[in-house]
Amino acid sequence: GKGKPLNLDSGDVFTSILKNANVLPDWLQLQQEIREQIRKLLTSLPDNSDNKWDREIAEINIKIKKYNTIVPAAILQKRQVARDTIQEQYQQWL
Repeated sequence: GKGKPLNLDSGDVFTSILKNANVLPDWLQLQQEIREQIRKLLTSLPDNSDNKWDREIAEINIKIKKYNTIVPAAILQKRQVARDTIQEQYQQWL
């Protein structure tokens, strides 16, 4: 053959289009939001009152429920976070 070889992506055409447009699927965007929200909560740990801490955890868990419904495979689902284990659970989101 003549010329350069074609660079054909294998896999889903939709994923390829999103990748070329620098767009993340909703579940990956939500994953990043959850990760960042947990990180912020952990870094502001001493400043949070109990009520604010509980509200933040509840908000994170709502996002985790949504995340679990939109991930493409059940193996990617995550457990909800709890006050006493949030630091260990944060490692799941890295």
